[in-house]
Formats: sequence, C-alpha cells, structure tokens
Amino acid sequence: MLAWGRLGYPRRALRLHAAATRIVEDHGGEVPSTHDDLLALPGVGEYTAAAVASFAFGERVTVIDTNIRRVEARAVTGVQFPRPSLSAAERALAAQLLPHEDHVLWNASSMEFGAVVCTAKAPSCGECPVLDLCAWQQAGAPA
Repeated sequence: MLAWGRLGYPRRALRLHAAATRIVEDHGGEVPSTHDDLLALPGVGEYTAAAVASFAFGERVTVIDTNIRRVEARAVTGVQFPRPSLSAAERALAAQLLPHEDHVLWNASSMEFGAVVCTAKAPSCGECPVLDLCAWQQAGAPA
C-alpha cells in the first residue's frame, strides 16, 4: 500500500491483493483460464476477464473495448460513435461477429484497427480495407 498509495488508486492495490489471495486459495496459485472464473475474482470486470481469457488462454469470448465498439458502430450500424454505455445490442452484435476460427486474432486486430485506422478523432477512411462495406460511409459519414 505504501508503494502503490502515491499513484492514487489504493483500492486497486487492495483488489489485486484480494484477487491474488483468491487465486492461491481457490485455483492452486494458477490464474484461472475461463471467463467466468476470471470474472469471479475480486476487482476483475467484464473487459479484463474477457481479455485475459481470450489473449492468454485462447477462449472464444468477445472482447469489447472502446475501439471495437467504435469500429462496429461505424462499419455495421452506420453511426459515427457508439452510445456512452455498452448496450445489450452491442454485446449481441460483437458476439455475432466473433468468428469461430481465429477469434483471438479477430479480437486483437479489431482493437488495433480501431486504434490505428478507425480512430475517434481522425479516421483514416482512405486507408480502410473495409471502406466499401462500411455502413457509416455508405450513409455519408454523418456526425
């Protein structure tokens, strides 16, 4: 707590310690590999559980971050930005788009695509490999 305290997030240190304790007590010291087991750890939310399950353990689970939400909003639903809060419809869309094969690559590349090409402030639509399929562009890129 002394080392962590100056960062301004003492709750995170406490939750990290609680999660580590639970991992030792309930999982023999091994980080759980499933989304549900990760989500049950103190301080672990939906995004972290999905990201660890997907990227570290290869579980077929949808990872939804800000970049993925923006890419799916533009390319599929035709709006410039997703709503402020993740909706059930967005979860369903992300799950529908997640391929059965190469799902880890899909999650990682979708995140990277939103961070590098389909950015929030200055999307590089001229460099977009799915420009012809983009519902937002087909709608005239409305604000």
